[in-house]
Amino acid sequence: MRLQMTTNSRKELLDALRKRYCYANKKERIEILENLIQTTGYSRKHAITLLNNSQQTFDPKKKRSKKQAWVGGTRSTHTDLARLK
Repeated sequence: MRLQMTTNSRKELLDALRKRYCYANKKERIEILENLIQTTGYSRKHAITLLNNSQQTFDPKKKRSKKQAWVGGTRSTHTDLARLK
C-alpha cells in the first residue's frame, strides 16, 4: 500500500533530488529515478522530465492572449474574423 504525499512534500523531494540527479552517473541516476517513482507514484517519463527541469515554467495565473490579425487596416481577433465569414 502506497502512502499519499502532499504536493509540498513532493516538491521538496524533487528540489532535493534535482542537484544529485544532475551530477550523478547513469547507475546513480537510475537508482534516484527508481526511488522517486516508488515514493511519489509518478510515471517514469514524468519523473525524468521533472528531474531534468530545474525550474517550473508553468504559471497557472498567466493566460494566453487571443491572436490578432490585421483586416482592412484594423486589428481584430480570430473570433471576429469567424463572424465575418
